[in-house]
Amino acid sequence: MQNVDVVQGSAQVAEKKAFWGDFLFRALSPRFFAIVALVVLLGAGVSRMLPDKYSTYAVLQTGFFDGPAYTLSEMAQFLRSIDLVKPRAAACGIHMDDIALQKYLGWDVSATEIKGTSMIRLSVQYDDPVAVQKLTAQLADLLIGMGNEKLNRFRDVTRERLANMSEQRKSMYASLDKAWLVKSGTAYKLSGVADFPVLTLLLQNSLPGMNAQITSLINSEADLKMALAKSEDFRLVSSPALPLKRWRFLTLFVLLGVAVGLLDAWFAFGRSRSV
Repeated sequence: MQNVDVVQGSAQVAEKKAFWGDFLFRALSPRFFAIVALVVLLGAGVSRMLPDKYSTYAVLQTGFFDGPAYTLSEMAQFLRSIDLVKPRAAACGIHMDDIALQKYLGWDVSATEIKGTSMIRLSVQYDDPVAVQKLTAQLADLLIGMGNEKLNRFRDVTRERLANMSEQRKSMYASLDKAWLVKSGTAYKLSGVADFPVLTLLLQNSLPGMNAQITSLINSEADLKMALAKSEDFRLVSSPALPLKRWRFLTLFVLLGVAVGLLDAWFAFGRSRSV
């Protein structure tokens, strides 16, 4: 029985190999290469009618040690804001009305978080290599400035909280010392008095709670100090690059041509096998 299963399995594998081998033999035909060439030529013609598009990018170090000070959705809002971007674009020689600029920002300007780091990548595309470099620098300065404003507010609030915690800790230490003095004094002065066991029990229950509060406060201070120490100013990590974009457009049409050619070969192969 096992021998029969092995033979059947081998026959199925051989049949599949024969099937795909026959398909590839029929697919790689002059018709397939003609379709690919036609689609690539179409893409080349379209790309010649389009203006050259250049792409720049800037990598920014963000402020907080546990991730960007701004979420990606907040950064996207900044980069889509006509009021923020329009004067900066105009200063770079990019003049558009609000509708055209909104469309441009939606397609050609983006910010993405680099996974596993506290950095973001700002990408900008435009058909003028000089203007796109200037606009990338302007938008990077915008994000750096707004990020540092938020970071400075965080630092001010954190320092104020640490100062308040320090005063609170001093007050709690003073209360703790006073409680120990009251306990020892009560033990000396009220020994033999009927209420002494009650006072002692109250003090014994309150002292551990006070110690726990102080410990929790110290841990909170340590966390805030850690966040403050590891917060870094927004800054530019790498300078903008300027690759040409047209070759990517042609690559897309090459892949599209191969896909169309294979799809055409598949249908032709299916028709031939059904006859």
